[in-house]
Amino acid sequence: MAPPLVDDGGRRAVLLSLRDLLCWGGKVSRMAFARFRMFVAAATAIMGGSLATAGDAAVQGPSTLQPPYLLPSDPSSGVRVISIISNGNGVAAPDETHPRLNGAAVYRLVGAPDGLGALRSDNDLADGTFTLLCNHELSDNVGLIRDHGNRGAFVSRWTIHADPANLAVIGGQDLIQGVFLYNTTSGNFNFYDAAAPMPRYFNNVLSPPPAFAPFWGMARFCSADLAAPAAYRFGELGTDDRIFLNGEEIGSPGRSFAHVAGGAEAGTTYELPWLGDCSRENAVACPFPQVKTIVISLDDSSPGQVYVYVGEKSNAGTTTDRAGLNHGLVYGVVVPDPPLVSGVATESRTNVLGNGVRVESKPFSLFNLGSVQATTGAVLNSASNANLVLNFRRPEDGAWDLNDASVFYFATTDDDPGNSRLWKLDFDDITQPALGGVLTMLGDGSSAATFAGGITSASGATDVRMLDNLCAVASGCLLIQEDVGEDSRRARVWRYDLAADSMTEVAIADPARFVSGGANFLTIDEESSGIIDASGVLGPGWFLLTLMAHYSSTFELVEGGQIMAMFVPQTLPLILGDANCDGVVNILDINPFILALGDPLAYAAEYPFCDVARCDMNGDGLADILDINPFVTAILNR
Repeated sequence: MAPPLVDDGGRRAVLLSLRDLLCWGGKVSRMAFARFRMFVAAATAIMGGSLATAGDAAVQGPSTLQPPYLLPSDPSSGVRVISIISNGNGVAAPDETHPRLNGAAVYRLVGAPDGLGALRSDNDLADGTFTLLCNHELSDNVGLIRDHGNRGAFVSRWTIHADPANLAVIGGQDLIQGVFLYNTTSGNFNFYDAAAPMPRYFNNVLSPPPAFAPFWGMARFCSADLAAPAAYRFGELGTDDRIFLNGEEIGSPGRSFAHVAGGAEAGTTYELPWLGDCSRENAVACPFPQVKTIVISLDDSSPGQVYVYVGEKSNAGTTTDRAGLNHGLVYGVVVPDPPLVSGVATESRTNVLGNGVRVESKPFSLFNLGSVQATTGAVLNSASNANLVLNFRRPEDGAWDLNDASVFYFATTDDDPGNSRLWKLDFDDITQPALGGVLTMLGDGSSAATFAGGITSASGATDVRMLDNLCAVASGCLLIQEDVGEDSRRARVWRYDLAADSMTEVAIADPARFVSGGANFLTIDEESSGIIDASGVLGPGWFLLTLMAHYSSTFELVEGGQIMAMFVPQTLPLILGDANCDGVVNILDINPFILALGDPLAYAAEYPFCDVARCDMNGDGLADILDINPFVTAILNR
């Protein structure tokens, strides 16, 4: 007879008995499948019903007082959003506090949370946590004086449980403790911290702060890049320290910065003058391992350029010296016969890259603008225009393809209404970037016809507007966010499928908070931002992102905002046994696995975002009882 069910309540014992049951008699039969279903019912009771569900679509996290500011656009899509940290809630006094990791006082999420980075240090791995880095896009003269001695933009550092079922916040602190700024007169770096705050920065000049501007600091950190370690290490050259890149979106004087997030110089920030000054939305390092260090900067001006920095790694000097972020050259993107506006090469709303005729793809070359560490942003812009470096309509965020490091994607925001576009730079040889490649417009948000697979929106949108932050996913897609500004249109998150050339809406701002008259109305000026692939810290299919709520708050908080986690099953690779498409194989897959085997149509209806091929464990092209044994083995071996 079949072995009895366990009576000790242990999960592993239950699954071992399940394996024994299925193997009883040496083969799997329809009778065994029937026993399997009865067993699961009993096992579910033993486990307190824990096999039933993977979670709700919108969940308020354990450390915040507010539900998610973004909601799944289609509740049946399997998308889940969890709020992690919030602030303000539209009231005068801060209503959320967290332990400060480097002091006794409490720590709060300051407003305008933007670009993110996530990592797991050795301590994180031991403690079951992850580290989250967050830009705060503040002007240089607002907010409290931070740990590095100045007001303005800064980077917060958070420790959070690395479990989507329990995203509890352990605490937070400022990342930046001291800053090295480049002195264009001496050619050296000067150090500033709380004991010696940095002077005011205005029009590429450092000067003592005037009486009306004490402690003015850095400004408007937007998107961010925490590149893979391979971006800064090649053999004995470079560094293994994690480096968080960002920049100032303040017009042509905008600087770029490297914030060291680990190692001996953790907490130290370096200006990166060799990348050039511009209204920098982001600086994104190529992850391809080689001696060269390649960083693409996006000038969020209207119009603005896309610059390519090429340096070389070393085995000496500061963290940024070793990483190859100093002493390199800057190049601008040039296309033949470009569209011209008053003699300046500028992307055309009508003809895209064509001069008088519509052209959506052209070869590009890189024009060498030289070593620009002592060049003002205004001079760099003039030199770019004089040499027909192509201007785009507000270049925003970008990301390197995770499967092909010679491909770089970026978005241009333009206006609303306008021509917000998605672009691809495909380098001929990433080991010789100066050889150029091919520039292609992948799609124009104002026209669904420019996407072969069209635009799909559960909320009824017929276009995609003002694309901003984005991230690449290894399964072959991009997640892209809208920044529609102070507009009645709610900010959305989109998934761009590279193979299908299609846009599908994923999430949208909560109408209760971001539609006038909503029950918990905050503002119509919300900005979906900061999205990163969080699979390395939370598992496949998970992302971290922010929403900036641009209403005035306290002097400390400045304005509103929230950090969230989002699960998007459509971004998952095919994982055998992951029957509920949550990115892992565990006991939560048992019920959907049974459903797929017993009633495939019901499975497709209940899990429309999943493919029954996930249940074909033995690879014979069918999901049937022959897949039960390998399925149980997958759960036991997880």
